[in-house]
Amino acid sequence: MPSSADSLGEGGRGVAKVFALFIARREDGVPIYSKNLAPDRVNPDLISSLLTALRELVKEISLGGEAGLRLIEAHGFSILIEPGNLVFGALLTDKEDPLLRDCLKITVRTFEERFKEPLERGEPNTEVYKAFDAICERILSVIALSSYHVPKLGGWAEGDIRISEELWAVMRHIDGRSTVAELAERAGLSLEEAIERVKRLAERGVVEVDVCEPIEAVARAYEDILNQLTGTLTELLGKAVVVRLIESTLRAWGEPWMAHEGEGKLTARELERLAWLYTPKEVANMMNDLLSTLASKAREVLGELATDLNLTARRTLLAKYRPVLEKFEALEGEGNAS
Repeated sequence: MPSSADSLGEGGRGVAKVFALFIARREDGVPIYSKNLAPDRVNPDLISSLLTALRELVKEISLGGEAGLRLIEAHGFSILIEPGNLVFGALLTDKEDPLLRDCLKITVRTFEERFKEPLERGEPNTEVYKAFDAICERILSVIALSSYHVPKLGGWAEGDIRISEELWAVMRHIDGRSTVAELAERAGLSLEEAIERVKRLAERGVVEVDVCEPIEAVARAYEDILNQLTGTLTELLGKAVVVRLIESTLRAWGEPWMAHEGEGKLTARELERLAWLYTPKEVANMMNDLLSTLASKAREVLGELATDLNLTARRTLLAKYRPVLEKFEALEGEGNAS
């Protein structure tokens, strides 16, 4: 399992990974809105300076004086650039495809429509644009949509929306509980067809997707099992020893997704960022690594009893959370958590 430190530029899955979105004033390149999902790897000031410098370079060498820079590619990641009338947007992702470009266009257009007046008067207070967060998440959720997401009716569209028979074939099965994979089966469609149709419904604003839901469900399942294990260890070793054990385990694990809140309690954190960077299966793999690391540290004190406790924890995970883990495709047969 690759570490989160390597996540920028990591490919290997069909779902696009979005690292950051920036919107800057077109006239001077000053950033006025950003959504940074990989702050450990994406420096907003550096990206903004890069985009502004490249934009000015293209203006200098362009016969028409119009910035035409649309794409920057580096090893394993891309920066898509989309100009509007008043702003330009930049999307950092692991790959370019037409859907990403379309979503960036929609983002730029919607931003300009939403903030036309402050943009035209050159509003210097960037707090004004924070209201775009909710809209931005809905638009970007289209990019991340995969088989394990759960679409829900009731998006941001207003007025009468015409739904074709093709889209209705999927939409009529949406109940707010079923994943895209389950909808595909009910509608008699291939998974690719179902994903494409749900994306079109989301683009029209009649369906919305909580990108975090599958990741949060998986992370909370492991959080519960880990805390049951640390509770057992506390009964055997005492709180002070277990606190040191947990802190040592987290340092060895090296991931930022689980925090020690004190008193031997672990809490999953930064779930939104986790959801944009990893699949549920990848999250489960990381959490399994954490369980193994904790068992390894405990073995130094408890010997083979720690191995038995680790196996018990994994069996409890499957007994209690198998339906959730299967629903969100976090298991590889039984080998992923057994």
